[in-house]
Amino acid sequence: MRLLHDEVSVQVLAQLDARRLFRPSFYEDLDADSGLISVAVRDARASRKRGDPHRRYTFEDLLWLRIFVSIHCELKGHRVKGAAKRTAKAIDTLKQHLSGNLPQDARVVVVGSEVYLVSPRGEVFCATNPGQGILREVVVHTLITDTRARVAVLQTMRSLAKAGQRESDTPEGAVAV
Repeated sequence: MRLLHDEVSVQVLAQLDARRLFRPSFYEDLDADSGLISVAVRDARASRKRGDPHRRYTFEDLLWLRIFVSIHCELKGHRVKGAAKRTAKAIDTLKQHLSGNLPQDARVVVVGSEVYLVSPRGEVFCATNPGQGILREVVVHTLITDTRARVAVLQTMRSLAKAGQRESDTPEGAVAV
């Protein structure tokens, strides 16, 4: 069975879980009251149970998994050593920084071996080197739009000034066309 459009297989999920790089929120346990147990409970029991632990991912887990896969692919593309561990560390840092809640309009950007979160307000947070602090993003689209608007205003002012100059150059009583 393949998940997430053939990006991650059940075997890869098992490897990520075993290496503690990306883990589900819950595991199925029919003996538990709710039928689910936490990661901590599963880890405490792990030495006693064998076989597939029947991972259960929440919707939020799946969102983080997609981000994990995207970051990992980018880092591998940049030939970053230890890409899986670096990705896991970045995801953990992002989860801590965001208190687990990923804003819908936030963006994750990978530049070389660094992973950044760009907030809707334009703040940039480095997830792979959190000590870098927060920077301000320069929004190029806004700068382009603003510059075009300023040029249009200047062109209009120039046109009005030329029209006013032509009117002052015409003899009294004549109409400038």
